[in-house]
Amino acid sequence: MAMTKEQQAFLKTMTDTDTPVRLMHEVFMKYDEDGSNSIDIEELGHLIYDLGLFLSKEEVKQVSAKMDRSHDRKIQLDEFIKWWTQEGKFRDVRQAHLSRMVKASEYFKAFDKNRNGFIDVSEFRKLYDDLVSKKLTDVPLETLFRNLDKDHNGKIDFNEFIEFARCGYQLPKH
Repeated sequence: MAMTKEQQAFLKTMTDTDTPVRLMHEVFMKYDEDGSNSIDIEELGHLIYDLGLFLSKEEVKQVSAKMDRSHDRKIQLDEFIKWWTQEGKFRDVRQAHLSRMVKASEYFKAFDKNRNGFIDVSEFRKLYDDLVSKKLTDVPLETLFRNLDKDHNGKIDFNEFIEFARCGYQLPKH
């Protein structure tokens, strides 16, 4: 799908006078994986993830809805540039990320039955069963526990779990 005349005029005006906008165009095109001159929700999710934040599909939809001024469920180049150049563009992303971390903290506490800041093996089995039932992980229990227990003390501490949650309940790829 080609850019509309309005989008081409906007891009020409901006790129003739503003070099950073050319760079934004390049970034936009990198994430326009299907060549449609727009970024869909999935592509926006990839962009935000590469910027260092993992958001759930629902959180990406919320950010997308705020950016999508034309309400066509696609982020057009001009919408992306307006969003990119506005003050506080990551406020919504940070709020969604913070909300996710609060939920992860509550989730951890729900399984830390003795409230000692650690999830031992028996507590972890219950947490693991819950993660699997919610289809949040498919990593075998022993592998997951071993990878999360960074200091090898036989327990998952709060920070180890939060890092796991930050990665979308998936083990980081090495």
